[in-house]
Amino acid sequence: LSEAGEHLFPKHYDALTTELLGTLMETGGEQAVLTALERMTQTRLARWRTVLEGLSLEQKLQALRGLYEEHDAHMQLRWEGHTPLLVERNCPFLHVARAHPVICSVSVSLLAGALGLRVVRERRFQDGDGYCAFRVCVDEPTTQEHFGIEPPRTPAPTPA
Repeated sequence: LSEAGEHLFPKHYDALTTELLGTLMETGGEQAVLTALERMTQTRLARWRTVLEGLSLEQKLQALRGLYEEHDAHMQLRWEGHTPLLVERNCPFLHVARAHPVICSVSVSLLAGALGLRVVRERRFQDGDGYCAFRVCVDEPTTQEHFGIEPPRTPAPTPA
């Protein structure tokens, strides 16, 4: 089989990753998983910083649409007034993220570190929203340089 045809055969990367994270949690505890995610975040952040250097916010946001894959047709940039949202319509890690939601904190931490702005994930595949939406808080600079666990989403108040 040539490498060109390899994509035609089933892959089980999500099952392997889920099992690997579970085993890491069992053997090394939560801190082992957090340490691995921190390292992933730092490696990705170093790569993105070279790409984003000298760009305007708009240009950075357009570039970050390729967060998971270059020229990602499933990541859109939307504006609500002066507030940008990165909307992800296809999560490449959905099965893993459902089993280990902390994995999504890598994306939030990476976006915040790359933009130097606070980023909040307001919509989540795991919550049944059908997409993820990352709000970039343009008036809230951050010096976040490291992986941080994303806080749980606060549910919208129910009407009385």
